[in-house]
Amino acid sequence: MVLRAANTKFIDYEFPPNEKSLTSFMDDTESNTIWLRPPEIPSKAPWAIFRRGAVSGDDVRQGQIGNCWFLAALSVVAEQRPEHILKLFLTKEVNFYGLYQVRLCKDGEWKIVVVDDLFPCNKSNKQLLFSRGANSQLWVSILEKAYAKLNNSYAALDGGSIVESLIDLTGAPCEVIDFASKKFDSDITCARIISCLEEKFLLGASCISKDDTQIFQSVGLVRNHVYSLLGVQVVRGTRLILLRNPWGHQEWNGEWSRHSSVWQSTEAKTFYSNLAPGSFWISYEDLLRYFHDVVICKIHSDYEEIRYKDNFVNGNTLSWYKITIFHTTDLHITLTQPSKRGSFENTSILFCWILVNLDKRTNILVTPQTFSQYSKNYLLEAGNYLVIPITFSTQTKEFVISFHSSKPILVTPSSIINQELQYYLQQSIIDNYRSPIDCHVIQKPLHNDIFIYEWSSSYFHLFLLENKSQNTVFFECDASGSEGLISSRNTLLCHDVIFPMQRQLVLTVYPNPNQSNGYRLSAHYHLKILNNHNPTYLHFPELGMNDLFYKPLQIK
Repeated sequence: MVLRAANTKFIDYEFPPNEKSLTSFMDDTESNTIWLRPPEIPSKAPWAIFRRGAVSGDDVRQGQIGNCWFLAALSVVAEQRPEHILKLFLTKEVNFYGLYQVRLCKDGEWKIVVVDDLFPCNKSNKQLLFSRGANSQLWVSILEKAYAKLNNSYAALDGGSIVESLIDLTGAPCEVIDFASKKFDSDITCARIISCLEEKFLLGASCISKDDTQIFQSVGLVRNHVYSLLGVQVVRGTRLILLRNPWGHQEWNGEWSRHSSVWQSTEAKTFYSNLAPGSFWISYEDLLRYFHDVVICKIHSDYEEIRYKDNFVNGNTLSWYKITIFHTTDLHITLTQPSKRGSFENTSILFCWILVNLDKRTNILVTPQTFSQYSKNYLLEAGNYLVIPITFSTQTKEFVISFHSSKPILVTPSSIINQELQYYLQQSIIDNYRSPIDCHVIQKPLHNDIFIYEWSSSYFHLFLLENKSQNTVFFECDASGSEGLISSRNTLLCHDVIFPMQRQLVLTVYPNPNQSNGYRLSAHYHLKILNNHNPTYLHFPELGMNDLFYKPLQIK
């Protein structure tokens, strides 16, 4: 209204058209940059946000920032779900005022981002410096500017992961299947790809490698690029994967390519007759040879979506969520921590959650992670459940927990902490000791009916004492000789008094996320039978009201 009354154009002073928004992108960028609006930028056609109200994966053109990870995701979404790109734009037409609103999902929250249409251009030829859309379309440049604003500068977009950008563009849970992972299984992965295509998920294949670019160019592939993964077929026993270069050109030229001699009779014509430019078939074996991973974006246009912003305070769990499921439901639970683009500091903390079936009194502990976002899906029967987010870190940290469900569900948040919650927290640890997942468990007898359990994974190490004897014991866990590790009790030396028929999680340690030179664990124990001796203190460091993980639990 103010712009209309003053008949003036919008300037976004929160993301101003100057060096602050570039932030040392390149030494010579500022001196060669002029900020122009679309009418001032030479173009063969009138500028529009979209052409004919549609978008395509080959609309995307990269500029002078190393943000192919973002533009590749943009291309994949535009290629496979063009209607989703249109939904991101609240402003769908070019306007005199140069004010545009788009929606992006940053750190797990959908946010409306307002930008102006002043774009950094080359001072010499007045062309856009950074990304642009084909045929004088603005949607690519507007989304890039909004994303740069969310991350404080264009320079912050230099380098990243397609998974991060897919999450921010869709708000959907994402997964990466790493072909180099020790857990990778070729047949299971192929079956997963087929299943995900049937679910109409977004799939991309990342051609990321440290090998010479020439190796990939010789077979028609683009190194450090992401391709849309669109289909699977089997021809004479060979599994074929349909990929598309979002650029719309530069295709694979190896076996099963358009002019490959492997095809028989009219097979090539049948498989290639209706493919879009840039599309090609490649054997599954060559996919594994030349590509690094497959990215799955589990976007469902018809799923329910519920999000809550929450926080851990000094490492303590303050909230939990009761979920009422009325019909058998596919449920995706996602926990997202704020990330800091452009910073070398790892601000992510160690987190996980517990899913409790209240009706069956069973629970599942998700293996703790340090990713900025982690998601897991469950097929749950009708009933009542609890989701309890937890962390082993001592930091105060915001997070967003989101629920995507195939059927309507009722989610009721609560911050009431009681003994029942403590039981579920600790019992989930015990249950996972009995059937460990993604970890190594050692049980060491320390005395008659007294055991120490060590639970080790690449993310953390837990130490739990179980006292099934009739004696009260003093237990010291000393990990002070370790290197590169942080303790969730703020010290690597802990003393605890544990009474008969009790068990206690005594210590959790995890690698310092800001150290890259690895860690070394050194832990020693000292056990003393107290008999009738009355201890002067029960725990060091002292346990607070919210230290639910570390309070002794009666063995039932």
